[in-house]
Amino acid sequence: MPVGPAFTGILAFMGFTLWVSMSWSFSGKPGALNGPSQLQPVVKEAFSKPLFLTPSPDETDRLFVVEQGGRIVIVTGDQQQSSPFLNIADKVVAGGERGLLGLAFHPRYASNGRFFVNYTRAKDGATVIAEYQVSSDPDKASPQETVLLVIPQPYSNHNGDMIAFRQDGLLYIGTGDW
Repeated sequence: MPVGPAFTGILAFMGFTLWVSMSWSFSGKPGALNGPSQLQPVVKEAFSKPLFLTPSPDETDRLFVVEQGGRIVIVTGDQQQSSPFLNIADKVVAGGERGLLGLAFHPRYASNGRFFVNYTRAKDGATVIAEYQVSSDPDKASPQETVLLVIPQPYSNHNGDMIAFRQDGLLYIGTGDW
């Protein structure tokens, strides 16, 4: 069976990752940092199964936290906002490797307010890629959903999760075993 350039690239990346992992495990350390490093908690609030954290693309000091159960919560400074940016818990089946799994802001989010989510649909366990928009309140999403893609999933695990834009402006989706 012929191997295409994309598959070859994936194999090369996996080989490099394996090489880095093996070299770290043999040396006992991942490499030198540029000076001392200290971790400080940013928010002392409790989240419900947070899976992803991303800064606001509109250059405010907000952080968006994706919770597996179906909420996206905003943190400003060191305070979690009292109501979620988006709550689609009624559409999501959560647990194990399922739930609200990914968030990607459109490259021009600051001007168009569009963002995309990857979640596991409650009624059948399918992966859903959907588009939403921010409302007139920058801390609230409009509840109107546009479903872009539905991927039937044969199992309750390995459903993918990552969703991201690259510099080419295209949306990339990790789909798991599909």
